[in-house]
Amino acid sequence: MRVIGNRVLGLVAAVLLGGCVTAPPLDYQTTVREWQSARESTAACVDNARQTGIFQRLDERLVLFPGDDQRLQHKLGIEGPLTQQERSDLTAWLPLIKECRDIRLEAASRIYPKLGTVLSEADQRVDVLYSQLLTDLLSVGQFNAQIVQQNQDTIAELKQVEEEINRGFEAADSPFAIKAKP
Repeated sequence: MRVIGNRVLGLVAAVLLGGCVTAPPLDYQTTVREWQSARESTAACVDNARQTGIFQRLDERLVLFPGDDQRLQHKLGIEGPLTQQERSDLTAWLPLIKECRDIRLEAASRIYPKLGTVLSEADQRVDVLYSQLLTDLLSVGQFNAQIVQQNQDTIAELKQVEEEINRGFEAADSPFAIKAKP
């Protein structure tokens, strides 16, 4: 989530600095304040979730934040399903992290709607993986590998949105185009 969050911050910065093509112009100062507030709220939410015993237990075997996992290789090799404790913990974890995802999603959607769409679709795909893990359709290691792949796919999608934003900046007929000084 942090890797995606950091990538989103870069995209949002691009939008804030130059505007966007598919959404109405945004007031720069208001948007910056809104994004900073959402970013702080999301970070606080994630930090609070990470401080729980639920996170500590799940983090032993599950990849919860793909770009921020020092034991990734070990976790990819774990065979077998969730334990009963992990199943219970994961059921309690999902609402905690959904709150954090909702904060991020709402802010991204306000700033650049397509960014919100990409993140929403990515969250839905992750939810499917959680469901498959909870119903033993995926082993722990398979889940971990697919979460890492999903994270990489989402980053690629976010790069496409970034390119779209940049093309909008460069379009000669765009009201947001960055014009060279004479």
